[in-house]
Amino acid sequence: MLRSLVGRPSGRVWTALRMGGLAIGLALRDIRMDRRLVLCMVLAMAAVLAPLLVLFGLKFGIVSGLREQLRSHPQMRELRPVGQFRLDDAWFDRLRDRDDVAFLVPNTRYLTATIRLGDGGRVAPLDTEMIPTAPGDPLFPAGIPIPETLTKVVLSRRAAEKLGLAAGDTVPGEIGRSVDDRRETLALDLTVVGVLPTEAFERDAAFVPLDLLLETERYREGMAAPLIGGTGTAPPEDPRTFASFRIYAGDVDQVEGLRDHLAAEHIDTLTRLSDIRLIQRFDTGLTFVFLIIAVLGGGGYLVSLAVSLAATMETRTRQFGLLRLVGFQSLSIGLFPLVHALITALAGSAVAIGVYYALEPAINAVFQQQLGFSDVVSRLTWEHLAIAIAGSTGAAVLASFFAAWRAMRVSPAQGLRDQ
Repeated sequence: MLRSLVGRPSGRVWTALRMGGLAIGLALRDIRMDRRLVLCMVLAMAAVLAPLLVLFGLKFGIVSGLREQLRSHPQMRELRPVGQFRLDDAWFDRLRDRDDVAFLVPNTRYLTATIRLGDGGRVAPLDTEMIPTAPGDPLFPAGIPIPETLTKVVLSRRAAEKLGLAAGDTVPGEIGRSVDDRRETLALDLTVVGVLPTEAFERDAAFVPLDLLLETERYREGMAAPLIGGTGTAPPEDPRTFASFRIYAGDVDQVEGLRDHLAAEHIDTLTRLSDIRLIQRFDTGLTFVFLIIAVLGGGGYLVSLAVSLAATMETRTRQFGLLRLVGFQSLSIGLFPLVHALITALAGSAVAIGVYYALEPAINAVFQQQLGFSDVVSRLTWEHLAIAIAGSTGAAVLASFFAAWRAMRVSPAQGLRDQ
């Protein structure tokens, strides 16, 4: 008794699976016999999907290229504080703990952050802005070392050209101050360890360790600066504070959030957020246009596919009735339009992808030669192709449900009407 109870369900399942497999095999044979109609549906799907792939490839390529250009310029991720503040070490530690902060270094007051470079020999001395740097500085390309001692400096291209200097040269520096109406100067011998490219920094600047800026600030305030040989009064024992800072977000999409966080702490900053938002609006607009075209084109095709499958299955009513007579269940009959839709979607997707890759070199060549684009304009990733295949297949299967419902309602008696 127990064996019969256990065996009956498994027997029904095995029978259903066997009949379902037979139905799929018959559906594939039916596709082969009616291959002209199926080929027309495949080409119709490819005619809709191929332009969508080209359009999305252009959208993704152009927007990705613009975003990569933004990310390749560290200035796009920079937030420049406006004003002077009193920020302690604890404040910097809290800010460094944020995930959207890629680089942060304190800075001193602007009026104390200058140095005169050059000895007035073959070129005139140059009053140069000193900018603090540290490991991980986004303005430093690979190959240019970070100056880690007080006697080393990295110059901007503009400052190096005015002074006639290159990496490895030594340049005298002069820091001046006024004490009791007396003019005092402190001489330093600095070694140029690197020169930044023009696109990294366009002003006259010397990138130096933070300690040199701190010593310069103390010296100009009349205090002793022992690390650079400056004499004066003893510095106060108050906790150290900084007047400003340099900060860069981890990504262009994080600039706005970081700016809002600093604004909440009453620190105004200047950003390139307008340029970033322009790309984001451009991406949103292209996505909206793509969705409209995809809905109109894809929706129209799916309606025509559903009607075509329903009409095709209507011509098979007698054959479905005969299959019901020989023992096929309604679910097995419903597999016929599902198989038709699945084969149509997979074959149509393959043809559309082939058309896209055949056109991609020509599209990129037109944009590069005629419109002056330097990067690849149209491109799709494997993830995009997988989504396109899955989406078209799923939509085609949904479009076949009406035809499957009609086929499942065929009764065995309908197979005998024309006999």
